[in-house]
Amino acid sequence: MARIKDDYRSLSGVQKAGIFMLAIGTDNSAKLFERMDDEEIRD
Repeated sequence: MARIKDDYRSLSGVQKAGIFMLAIGTDNSAKLFERMDDEEIRD
């Protein structure tokens, strides 16, 4: 279990956001992107 924690902690914010978007699915991701500014999406 410790290895999973270490692997998770080494991910960048962009990688974590990508995993989150995949986890919530395309419909929910699209709704979230609709609420975000272009600058937020680029970052």
